[in-house]
Amino acid sequence: MGRTRGRRSSPSGELRRAAAYIRVSTGMQAEEGESLPAQQARLHAWAKENGYVIVREYVDAGESARTADRPQFVRMLQDAKAQPRPFDSVLVWKWDRFARNMEDASMYKALFRRRLGVELVSITQPTPEGAVGQLLERMLDLIAEFQSALTAENVYSTMAYLAEQGRWLGKRPFGYDLRDGRLVIKPDEAEAVAWAFRMVARRERSVYAIAEGFGTGNPFPATLARGYKWSPTAVRKMLQNEVYIGRATWNRRYTDIDHVDGKSTKIRGYRDPSDWITVENAHPAIVDEETFEAVQRVLEEYSSRYPKSKRGEYLFWGMVRCARCGHHLTWHETKKSPARLVCSEYFRPRHMACRPMVYIRPKDLEEAVIGAIQEIIAGAEQTPLTFAIPKQARTASPEALLAANAAKVQRLLEAYEAGAITLDDLKTRRTILEQEAERLRQAAASKDSGPDYEAQVAALRERLTDVLAILQDEEAPVAAKNQALGAVIREIVIDREAQRIDIHWRPIEEDLQQ
Repeated sequence: MGRTRGRRSSPSGELRRAAAYIRVSTGMQAEEGESLPAQQARLHAWAKENGYVIVREYVDAGESARTADRPQFVRMLQDAKAQPRPFDSVLVWKWDRFARNMEDASMYKALFRRRLGVELVSITQPTPEGAVGQLLERMLDLIAEFQSALTAENVYSTMAYLAEQGRWLGKRPFGYDLRDGRLVIKPDEAEAVAWAFRMVARRERSVYAIAEGFGTGNPFPATLARGYKWSPTAVRKMLQNEVYIGRATWNRRYTDIDHVDGKSTKIRGYRDPSDWITVENAHPAIVDEETFEAVQRVLEEYSSRYPKSKRGEYLFWGMVRCARCGHHLTWHETKKSPARLVCSEYFRPRHMACRPMVYIRPKDLEEAVIGAIQEIIAGAEQTPLTFAIPKQARTASPEALLAANAAKVQRLLEAYEAGAITLDDLKTRRTILEQEAERLRQAAASKDSGPDYEAQVAALRERLTDVLAILQDEEAPVAAKNQALGAVIREIVIDREAQRIDIHWRPIEEDLQQ
């Protein structure tokens, strides 16, 4: 009979380091014996019986099975990529805790097992190794996907019925309270909402001015009650929300998951209007329809008068930062003023803004960067170059991890002396920490110091010749120029106070990874 996944013993008798991943999404799981405490207890008991020790727990409580909604799952994946890796196995109660559709399951299992070398074990659904085990796992994944889809259909039917009855199925909007599933007016907040609509409809206040007033609680203290950050965007969304004329719309938006390079990203958008469920007079209105329509006309005028910033259509897009606040500089251009890259935080309400304005003209920046590149190619740079810290070097060093390990041992001894743990617990945990410390010492001994400054400059000089040719090619598209710049520049920092442009070049280590 073939071996079963997860029931392996280490030849040296060492306990296998494992992470426990636990997900609880609905109250039904408590009835089925799959509550958080139940999963924790059974995972720890199974680990003890099968030669594992759980060194970390990742718990997504009240989350769905979609990866983008599970912060602890993402953290576990990031930890598995770290060097040295803190665990060698991941234990789950059932495979559907790991993923509830075949696409996610196949992708993440392959990522953990093949690319990262991490063992995956379901303690209640063990599968044999080999082709038969793979078939069984896929069948279990398919069943989990079917159950998830069936649950989603039932939930949708229930929510659609409630929406048709005028029930509110989301968070309460500003200006309303939620009572027995229906919206009721909250007087102090509703007063602020009605005032904002009147001011814009009469053109007495701009969206920006209203955001600034709401952000300081003037003239309505209620605007601070929920910890709102009243940006112009937040005010604009409020003024465009039909909920304030008594109209409730459900199923307007959707959220999907896109999988790229092993990462899950949320994608949001609007459904076809035929799929919306809209109920008129579902709750008391705060503003009348005439005022609401007048506000929409004013907002439309604002949009045509002040167009949005360009996105991805200009040189250095996404590369330029403000030295004062650290936010990006973005393109801004009006009929009365020339194009400038301006700190995005400058345009926020005064109490949140980055002032005075940090900006640079695109042509000035282009000339400065090309000049710096030409100096480096010629070996005539005036000041030492700044190389960004390699991304892999941002994680804790082996020395820092060794110090943390020693602190854990000390806390363990203190816990034993205080009677908080037994002698057996002390021995088991100390053995694990000593094994981890030995791996860290080996990592520290073999750590490469990395290329020296001269080697960095020489490698950069070699790359910059091609980059300069692309920048000076008038027919090259902006996207190609940005791609070339991004290969050698991590970021450009604009310091208006010091009248300085700092270019942070990418180090060799990142160039080799790309």
